[in-house]
Amino acid sequence: MALSAPSERQTARLSTGAPLSLVESLLAEQQELTVVERFARQHEAAGHVPAQARYYRDLIPLTTPAADEQYGFTVDLDACSGCKACVTACHSLNGLDDDETFRDVGLLSGRDGRGEHVLQHVTTACHHCLEPACLYGCPTQAYDKDPVTGIVRHLDDQCIGCQYCTLMCPYDVPKFNPARGIVRKCDMCRQRLDGGEAPACVQACPNQAIRIELVGREKVIQRALAESFLPTAPDPQITLPTTRFISGREQLRDVAPPAAALRPGHLHLPLVVMLVLTQMSIGLFILSPLVGRHAMDQRVSTGLAGLLGLAGLVIANLHLGRPQIAYRAWLGWRTSWMSREIIAFSVWTLAALGYVASHFVDSSPQVRWLLWLATAASGIAAICCSAMIYIATRREFWSLQRTLPRFVLTAVLLGTVGAATILAARGAEVPVWILVLVAAATAGRMIADLAVFRHLNQQDETPLSRSAELLTGPLVRWERGQALAALIGGLLLPLVATGQPELTPILVFTAAALVLFAELVQRGLFFAACSPTRMPGVHHA
Repeated sequence: MALSAPSERQTARLSTGAPLSLVESLLAEQQELTVVERFARQHEAAGHVPAQARYYRDLIPLTTPAADEQYGFTVDLDACSGCKACVTACHSLNGLDDDETFRDVGLLSGRDGRGEHVLQHVTTACHHCLEPACLYGCPTQAYDKDPVTGIVRHLDDQCIGCQYCTLMCPYDVPKFNPARGIVRKCDMCRQRLDGGEAPACVQACPNQAIRIELVGREKVIQRALAESFLPTAPDPQITLPTTRFISGREQLRDVAPPAAALRPGHLHLPLVVMLVLTQMSIGLFILSPLVGRHAMDQRVSTGLAGLLGLAGLVIANLHLGRPQIAYRAWLGWRTSWMSREIIAFSVWTLAALGYVASHFVDSSPQVRWLLWLATAASGIAAICCSAMIYIATRREFWSLQRTLPRFVLTAVLLGTVGAATILAARGAEVPVWILVLVAAATAGRMIADLAVFRHLNQQDETPLSRSAELLTGPLVRWERGQALAALIGGLLLPLVATGQPELTPILVFTAAALVLFAELVQRGLFFAACSPTRMPGVHHA
C-alpha cells in the first residue's frame, strides 16, 4: 500500500517546531517504514544482492554432505549472549506449545585456562549424533537418520509416547508433550535446509553464534575420544554428537551451571507398579511348586501370581501417551531393550496362562513341569530385559551392579512373602526356610541400598553424589519410611515368626503389607533419585 504524503497542516507544524496533536502524531508515525518493511524493501530492490542474502548463505553449507559427512551445528560460545532469540525463533517456526522447547540456553560459570572468572552462555539443541541413542532405544522405530544429511528426525505418527528415548538420550533432547501424547524434537529445520535456507535458530541469532557445517565422521569420533565437546556435558563417547562448540578463549576449567536446588526426577508411577507386580508374580510362579502339596494351594498361588502379573502389564499401559497403537512396540527388537522386554513378557504371559490352566484341568505332571519351566525361564528373561532397559541408558544410578541385583531380589523377596501369605491364609504351616529367605533377601536389598551413601560429601559433584543428596534431602522421608518398613516387615517379623508358630499368620500378613509398601517406595526412589549429568539450561526430567 502506498504511503500518503504529509498534509499541509502537518508540514507547517513540523517546519515551525510546533507540537503535533495526538492524532497527527499517530498519522505521522504510520507514514514511516518499520524495520521489517525496510528489510523487505532491500530484498525486493531490483538488481540488488543485499548483504542479508550473503549472510544467510554463509551460515549453511553450499554443498550436500559427502559419503562420510553429515550436517552438524557449530556454536561459537564467544558470540552467544544468551538472548534466546534462537529459542523464540525455533518455538515460533515449529509451532511449539507454550511450555515446549527444542532449543535451550544455559549458563556456565567458573574460570578459564588463565584463571579468570567467566560467565559462559550456551545454546544447545539436538546434536544429530552419529550413533543416536534415541533411535536405538525406540521400540516403535519412530526415529530415523537421513542417510545423506545425517539429520535425526522423529516420526510423530509412529510414536506411542513411551518416553524411553527421553531416558536413552544423555542430552535430554527428546521431550514428552503430554497434550499430544508423543515425544518431539529438533530436526534441524530440514525443509528449510532443503530449500537453501538456514534453520530458524541459525537465521534468528543476531551474533551469528550458530551455523550449520559439514562434519566428517572421523573428526567427530576424534573429538569424542579427546572429550573436546563441552565442559560439564554428558560423555560424548556415548552417542558421538556432531555439534561443535568453539571458543577463542583458553580452555574453560572449573566451570559449572549456577547452583540450583536439587529436584527429584520423574516418578513414572505406572512403571513403578508394573515392575513391582510383575517381579512379584514371577517370583511367586517360580516358588509355586514349593507352596504346599495341596491342590488348592497350588491353584491359589498360581492364580494369584497370574492376576498380579496381568495387573502389572495392564497398569504399564497408563504410562503410554498413545496406548491405542502399543501393538507397534515390538518393531525395534533388533536394538531396543524395551521391545525385547515386551516380547519376553508376551512369551511369559502365554506360558503362565498355560501353567495356571494346567492346575484347573486334568494334565500330566510332565506337561505341568514343562509349563512351569517355560514360565520360570521366560520370567527370568523378562526381569533381565526390564533391568537392561535402565542399564542401557548408562546412568550411573541405574548401572548393572545396582539395577539387576535389585530386580532379582525384589522377585525373590516378594515371591517368598507371597508364598508365606498364601500358606498362612489357608492355616497351613509356613516352613522356616521361607521365613529365613524373606529375611535374607531383605537384608541383601538393604545392604545394596546403602552403597549410594558412600558418595555423600564428595568434593567433586557426581551423579551418584547428587542421588545421595536427594535421598538425604528432598526424598529423605520416603527413604527412611521404606527402610523402616523393610526392617520391620522383612527382617524382624519373619525372624519372630520362626519362634512363635501361634502368631505366624498375623505376623506374616503384617510383614507382607510392610514389605510390599517398602518395595513400591524403593522402586519409586529408583526413578526419583536418579540425577544424571545434563546439558546447561536443560531441566527436563
